[in-house]
Amino acid sequence: MEEAVSGESSAFSVQIFAGRWNGDPSTLTLTEGIMLHCFRPDVLPRLRIAPSIVALVRRHAPTISRP
Repeated sequence: MEEAVSGESSAFSVQIFAGRWNGDPSTLTLTEGIMLHCFRPDVLPRLRIAPSIVALVRRHAPTISRP
């Protein structure tokens, strides 16, 4: 669990899961308004997410072993 900052002062906890998966996220049954989408870290500049989340993803992306 890590802490990220949204805007100038709102801090929140973020749980990071880094791994490999060859499945299709659209086949999962998710509940309570949860949406899952897998993307590569090189897509980060196109996402509308807080810079602190981008930093978390970039920091954890190298922990995934490459084939």
